[in-house]
Amino acid sequence: MKKLFFISLLTVVVVSCKKNDTPTNPTACFSAPSVIEIDQDIWFTNCSSNARDYIWDFGNGSSIGSSSSTQSPGTKYSNADTYIVTLQATSSDGSSNQIVKTINVTD
Repeated sequence: MKKLFFISLLTVVVVSCKKNDTPTNPTACFSAPSVIEIDQDIWFTNCSSNARDYIWDFGNGSSIGSSSSTQSPGTKYSNADTYIVTLQATSSDGSSNQIVKTINVTD
């Protein structure tokens, strides 16, 4: 009598995927002219990296056109003055970074 032995071999491959717990730090960046004239349109080019949300403060203090959440917004200034423009960039994990620049508005 022959004995038959069947060996069953089950190979299990375990792949471990570790979530990257390192926060993705955003870098706020924008470009714009540093000097413009009254009522001239000014556009801000957002060059931020690793960011999903943006908060702009154009420094003009009015309720219309004083801030925006648009990625690359524009505005106008109706008075000759020096304005402080701030961009806060926030990543998907909630970390944020900001940059501040000065815009001089002339007559």
